Amino acid sequence: MEDNVNRDVSVSDMVYFDRRLNEIIYHKRRKAIRWRVVLMVSSLLTAYGAWFWMTDPTIRSTPVFESLGNHSIFCFSLSLLFFLFVFLRIHQRIVGSSIVASRCRRILTQYCLDCNDEGKLIIQPTA
Repeated sequence: MEDNVNRDVSVSDMVYFDRRLNEIIYHKRRKAIRWRVVLMVSSLLTAYGAWFWMTDPTIRSTPVFESLGNHSIFCFSLSLLFFLFVFLRIHQRIVGSSIVASRCRRILTQYCLDCNDEGKLIIQPTA
């Protein structure tokens, strides 16, 4: 009787952990989509500004900082990319769900469990 109670508690704990892990990874992925859009827009803006900066015929005759001052879109977007990567750590925000899943996989292998990229638990057979 006591063995069945322990088994039921273990199963309910595993189900709760599975739901919670799914929830965490789902919300991290939703946030990552927003950050991917921000990164894509800032990257395209930087490429757009760089194109006009590099095709400017006066680039050869003007000093670098003066040329950059003439192309404020490129300077702004490059500064934005720097800010996103250094201060906001956008790379970690984009791949956050993968980081959580890989760390959980590492811990779960000790208990003959695994999880996929969505956070679903996978029970592995014991050897």
